[in-house]
Amino acid sequence: MKLDKNKPYVLRVAEYIYLKVVDIKKKNSDITNLQAFEIFMTTKDYDLICSGEFHDKWFLDLKKK
Repeated sequence: MKLDKNKPYVLRVAEYIYLKVVDIKKKNSDITNLQAFEIFMTTKDYDLICSGEFHDKWFLDLKKK
């Protein structure tokens, strides 16, 4: 599933997190959703969101268009 760049930032981040957690669950079907989210919180994707870099990249994409 591809991220829709026309969505508001908050929805875009939520969708990004959801897709990453779903991928973790697919690779580890025996874990709970909470465990999958905890694993996500140890990834570079999580750090990207927390640092604000995800927002910065999104803002640059918007400026280019």
